[in-house]
Amino acid sequence: MYRLVRRPFAGLVPVVALSAFSTLAHAQYAGDAIVVTAMRFPERRLDVPIGTRIITEEDIRNSTANTLPEVLQKLGGVYVRDNVGSPDYQLDLRGFGMTGDDNVAVLINGVRMQRTEMKPYALSGIPLSMVERIEILPGGGAVQYGAGTTGGTINIITKAPRPGERSGSLFAGAGRYGTSDLRASLALAGEEVGFSLGGSRYESDGYRDNNDVQEQSGMGTLRWQRGDHRLALTLGADHQALELPGPRNALQLKTDRSGTSEPDNRSHRDGGFGTLSFGTRSGEVEFDADIGYRQSESQAFFFGSGWLDLPENDQRTTTFSPRVRWTTTIAGMPSSLIAGIDLYEWELDNRRLYRRLYTSPSGDGDTYSRSETEERARAFYAQLATQLTRTTRLNAGWRVQRVVTELHDKTAGTTASARHTLYAHEIGLRQALSDRWSIHGKVGRSFRLANADENASFVGPSELLEPQKAKQREIGVEYRGGGLRASLIGYDMRLENEIATLMFEPFPNFFLPDNTNLPPTRRRGLELSADWQATPSLELGASLHYVRATFRGGVSGVTPIDGNEVPLVPRYRANAYVAWNVAPKTRLSAHYTYVGRQRYDNDQANLYRRMPAYSIVDLRLSHAVGDWLLAANLQNALDEKYYSYAVVAGDYSTFNAYPHGGRSLFLSAEYRFR
Repeated sequence: MYRLVRRPFAGLVPVVALSAFSTLAHAQYAGDAIVVTAMRFPERRLDVPIGTRIITEEDIRNSTANTLPEVLQKLGGVYVRDNVGSPDYQLDLRGFGMTGDDNVAVLINGVRMQRTEMKPYALSGIPLSMVERIEILPGGGAVQYGAGTTGGTINIITKAPRPGERSGSLFAGAGRYGTSDLRASLALAGEEVGFSLGGSRYESDGYRDNNDVQEQSGMGTLRWQRGDHRLALTLGADHQALELPGPRNALQLKTDRSGTSEPDNRSHRDGGFGTLSFGTRSGEVEFDADIGYRQSESQAFFFGSGWLDLPENDQRTTTFSPRVRWTTTIAGMPSSLIAGIDLYEWELDNRRLYRRLYTSPSGDGDTYSRSETEERARAFYAQLATQLTRTTRLNAGWRVQRVVTELHDKTAGTTASARHTLYAHEIGLRQALSDRWSIHGKVGRSFRLANADENASFVGPSELLEPQKAKQREIGVEYRGGGLRASLIGYDMRLENEIATLMFEPFPNFFLPDNTNLPPTRRRGLELSADWQATPSLELGASLHYVRATFRGGVSGVTPIDGNEVPLVPRYRANAYVAWNVAPKTRLSAHYTYVGRQRYDNDQANLYRRMPAYSIVDLRLSHAVGDWLLAANLQNALDEKYYSYAVVAGDYSTFNAYPHGGRSLFLSAEYRFR
């Protein structure tokens, strides 16, 4: 969307894309042992890449998190940041800073949420009571899902009716800042036909002035299953209304961190989706397919000194993804071959009215612009998994994707277009050293295409950006046994033409984005995680993430940046938790989050000081009474004053940031029936 912003382009919140009940869902009831992220078909947990994190429904229920982005950070090791003042935080895996969302593929039941704009994924509108499990695969998914997976893949599995199921839940919660959260779900199913319904309503005044949020969402799934034949239809809709507080500068953070200098800015969004999923199996051959359609409409109102900015957009996405798996024996080795086709088209209609109020009360000086962006992609992929020996497993995959992008500037009457044929591959080897120890290594190549906003020009004629390409290497070791699961992973990524948004100030206090391909960059990192069931009543867990993201050449303006740190990438992050069943029905848990120092956005030259580190402690006490679960969550218990996003001014005199809230108490009651 073309608009002037007081912060790096953050935009509105996109449609809640609670995608379809996947045709794979019938096979997912075996629990934590089966996942779908790795190869788009059910796989045993032991067969998925080392480092894959699985967050179960029970993990979520017992955590200190109240929203899905909080779950991803506290339990999944995902870095989330608030760069707009909304409940939809930006996601970042393996250190991509401002473009974190565009380097992570988010799936709902294996169906990808397409990225068309520079907006965070709308995850806050997904009720936690409707989440079955979450699978996180850092640094993986390029062969199976294509563009934008360099950082990794997140697959959110929602609840679906199981054969013979009769269940439901009611959830009500309230807390500080006028927060209220209502959720409900119901599932009824016979042996062949079943349905599930769910909905939520969330309201909050927010920590900041002009920070209200209202969200309503609902979805329903109708499924049929007879033997090895399956069919499911999922429909959903959502609405979100936001008040946008804008950033706070350095002085305001000290004197009035909860205030706003943008008391009238707001946005709203309405969206809906539908997905038809079907599948069948005959002998050693399985076939699955998903057909999806998603649409959203959004509008924002931005008021400034002497100006009014009214951007709005409509977006439509259509997808079709058939795939087949053949389980066989090759040269005496148990193997499976997966092949599939991904077809998708998306359209984005951007409109903007920019009114210079200081020119004339009648509206003289209005500027109106309109653009339409279309993208069509056709992809083929194949992946082979072979058990070379009893202890050695080989995975090899390849993908080719052809993409046509067209940007129509309706105001100027011009068109910019590009055609690309892009490739991804991955080769991985996993070796079991014993019943408890295993190692793995992999090499691969991934790519990313610029979204519609990134391809749009904010400062001049439009130019379509070159695709981003990455080469990746990874090695890891894993231990499982005695109630302990631990892994250590090291990785190295080298990127060419990394797509990024750079900021500059055309006049005081305003930032204008300029999208570009960066000089070569590199990311080297270590990921350590461990979960331990110490005793039947005591659980412990921790994770440590180290990443060094640097430029490998180029300049920022006239300043050489070779070896400089990429902005918005903390070198160190850590999470730790403890959960103690103090009594048979009473549970006490604590969670600790640490985020180290990082460069401010817009500081590619590394001339400004680093953003301060911060530590967050959350506490939760829950007690079960029959079918009820009563809980009290104390978030940010130590009342840490912090922010996760900030941009430095072009003259390095100050910065703008989005401060997070202080200590808050949230009380809830949940009723489950079966």
